[in-house]
Amino acid sequence: MNTHRLTALALVILVLIAGCSSIDSLTGSDEGDPSTVTEDTATPSPSPEPTTVVKTAPGPSTTTEPETWTKPETPREPENKLQDRISGAEFTNKKEASNGSGYTDFDIRVNANTSMEGVDPTPAVDGDPYFVVEINDELVTRQDAYFREDGTFVLHVHPDALEQFDAGTLSVRVTLYDKDKEFDDRYDEWTGTIEYSGS
Repeated sequence: MNTHRLTALALVILVLIAGCSSIDSLTGSDEGDPSTVTEDTATPSPSPEPTTVVKTAPGPSTTTEPETWTKPETPREPENKLQDRISGAEFTNKKEASNGSGYTDFDIRVNANTSMEGVDPTPAVDGDPYFVVEINDELVTRQDAYFREDGTFVLHVHPDALEQFDAGTLSVRVTLYDKDKEFDDRYDEWTGTIEYSGS
């Protein structure tokens, strides 16, 4: 009888042990398991700063000199609308002749008000300013201009354009025009002289 009781008791204990093991497997245990909780340690990327565009006025007006020179287009039947727009001019980029008898090449730097908003007849249309350079009454340069109330413009005189002149004193005239459909308007002019050594 005692043997049967002991056997039954042993079976009960085994059943209890098996039951506890099953409960642990169902409920799980996060003890000692480093993968149960993962902390996000990544640093968030900062939002990009907005791009600020700063508009600046262009520098002195210049153009690339062409390899060869051709005579520019003549202003169309100019009409005088003379105003005080050219405040000054001077010769620049001068190349002195080897014999010291003058210059073989030069350009002209002009300070002028080329702002021409609404200058054309009704309906009011903005003008198209440009400069013309004449030497001894011969047209040698025509160059478009930006709108500027106080602008600096370098007008290029191509070396080939100077070959038509003899050595000596050249009379140079710079004129500011507005290009129109029928007649170009003459707004101001500057004159000066320079010693040319000949080609």
